[in-house]
Amino acid sequence: VKWTGGEVASTTALADEGWTTWTLNFGSRSNIRFTVTRRSSGPAAAPLMLVQQQLIYAIRSEGVRLQADFSLDVLNAPVRQLEFGIDADLQVYAASYGEVPLAWREETAPDRRIVVSLPDALTGPSRGVRLRALTPLRTGQPWTLPGIRLRDGVLSDGQISLQLQKPLELKQFETRGCRQTGIESAADEENIAFRQFRPDASLQVTLGSTALKTSARVFTDMQTNSEG
Repeated sequence: VKWTGGEVASTTALADEGWTTWTLNFGSRSNIRFTVTRRSSGPAAAPLMLVQQQLIYAIRSEGVRLQADFSLDVLNAPVRQLEFGIDADLQVYAASYGEVPLAWREETAPDRRIVVSLPDALTGPSRGVRLRALTPLRTGQPWTLPGIRLRDGVLSDGQISLQLQKPLELKQFETRGCRQTGIESAADEENIAFRQFRPDASLQVTLGSTALKTSARVFTDMQTNSEG
């Protein structure tokens, strides 16, 4: 109990009935304001964030663009900012919530991460949060694709998509915590899909260019005459 004046004369707790009797002396005051609040039985519950994420790698000769989408279902308590762990070589350049650009900052201690400020506290199912990043292309050697992970989130579903623009192609890959689920080929692009089962999943790829195939037709023109 909180009040604007007076003093507590006595309190009596009735343990068996769950009641407490407060006796207050107001003195000469003709009015008083008091507030009754529930006593906390323990620390406030931490937010529980269920996450569905999709990492889309657009792989081109000039570099790789990563689009990381996170759909959240926030339980227990609202959240007002999100922290994402980011791997080396990734350069984040944009963050958005639906169509709304978000303010963010990068921190490097104790480790590298992006802290995103939200316009409103999130609770329950929410619109997707999207991060965009760039990384240089590596070819001709095994390369673990750099990723982005939501901290303090519980992964409920994860998808990884590789969009390879020809003449680039996937020569070899090795998965950890994910597996290939599909492949689609078009005239100028190949799409390879993976399903993620663990938050620390990784995908190691070896990229290269399609070997050029050449062919030729040879024609011989022979002319003869009776004088020859």
